[in-house]
Amino acid sequence: MREILDAIYGLLIIPEPEDPLDSILAEDFMTSRDRYDQAAKDNTEKNAGTSLEDVEKKLVGQTPDDTPRHLICPLTKKMFRDPVQTKYGDVYERKAVEKYLKKHGTHDPIAGKSRLLRRTDIKPDQDMKKMVKKHRSYQIGTWV
Repeated sequence: MREILDAIYGLLIIPEPEDPLDSILAEDFMTSRDRYDQAAKDNTEKNAGTSLEDVEKKLVGQTPDDTPRHLICPLTKKMFRDPVQTKYGDVYERKAVEKYLKKHGTHDPIAGKSRLLRRTDIKPDQDMKKMVKKHRSYQIGTWV
């Protein structure tokens, strides 16, 4: 993976117009560097401003019905992005549970007042994050 990323980085720094993926851009690169630079700037502004959520929607659509329930946050009803686990073993989306605790104090989102929950009682859930990453890679057709 590192070699692939290094190769991509190298091509971003020094394009190879003699062996292009896009012959029109290569022609611009060789004959009109100003036009090429402007096209690169426009493309960067267009795509770099797109949020991760918008890119994901474009690639896989909304949370599909076939998404396993354990990969969906009970608060947001969406697939996890940054899952955290409480000291009670419940898993939530970090921002959603933090927002819930800010609004409702120390009441657990599932058990309510019967269980106290503080922000210090939540920890990153790396296992859930790996499961979500694996499922997303299947969705977009790239095994990671």
